Amino acid sequence: MRKEMTIDLEKIDGVREMSYEEVDKIAATGYYTSKQIWDTEYDVKLRETKNILKMLHLNF
Repeated sequence: MRKEMTIDLEKIDGVREMSYEEVDKIAATGYYTSKQIWDTEYDVKLRETKNILKMLHLNF
């Protein structure tokens, strides 16, 4: 029987939050509002995180 593992998402490389400066630079172009960027980033981060966890066969 395989032991369940928990993982700290902060320690996985490639999964990080954008800094406020990065969001401000993107928002300054006028194509997206800050809220749209945060929402999109959350979706992408969640999807990437799930893919990494699936690849590593981990649960959280």
